[in-house]
Amino acid sequence: MPLLAHCNGDAACLQLIDAVERVKEVYPELPDSVMIHAQLLPAEEMSRMKALGIIRSFFFCHVYYWVEAHVKKLCLSRAEKLSPLRSAAEAGLAFTLHQDTPVTAPNMLESIWCAAVRQTAEGRVLGPEECISVYEALEAVTMHAAAQYGEQAEKGSLTPGRRADMVIVDPNPLQVAAQDIRNVKVLATIKDGQPIYEA
Repeated sequence: MPLLAHCNGDAACLQLIDAVERVKEVYPELPDSVMIHAQLLPAEEMSRMKALGIIRSFFFCHVYYWVEAHVKKLCLSRAEKLSPLRSAAEAGLAFTLHQDTPVTAPNMLESIWCAAVRQTAEGRVLGPEECISVYEALEAVTMHAAAQYGEQAEKGSLTPGRRADMVIVDPNPLQVAAQDIRNVKVLATIKDGQPIYEA
C-alpha cells in the first residue's frame, strides 16, 4: 500500500520524504505515495521526491482563504513559498489540487483560479513566481488526479477506450482570463457516459 500523509510544515514534508526513502529501500515496489497539503515543501527536495515517486496534492485554496494568518506566523517571504506549484512543474513533478472538504466547498474551478492567480482574499498576489497556467492547473485536476489514484489507464483525459467521465463548462476556461476562472459555470456532469447533473 502507498503512504499517504498530511504534511504542512517543511519539517513534516522532510519527515515523509525520509520515511518513503527508508521504506523503498526494503520495499522498492512501493506504489507512489502522496504528500497531502505540502504547503511548505522545500524546493530543494523536489528532485528527491520525483525519484521516490511522491505525488504532491496541494490544498491550494489556503492562499486565498488563510494566507494572511500564515504571513503573520511565518513572515511574508516564507508565506510566498506556500504550495510551490511552479517549482514543482519545473522540476517535472506531477501534482494535484484539492479542497479538503468540508474545510472549503468542493469547487475545482476555484482551485484552478487560485493556482493561476495566487490572490488572497485581501487582494494581495502572493508569490507570483509560483503561479501556474490554467492549462497546467487543469492537468492537475484531471490527468494527475487519475494517476494519483492509479487510474491513469482509464481516466484523466478524453481518449478512446477510457471512461467517459467529464464536466461540461461555459465558457471555455482556456479562453478566458485567469482572473475570470471562478466565474466559469458547470453546465453538466457526465459519469461513465451518463449525465448525472445538468444546470
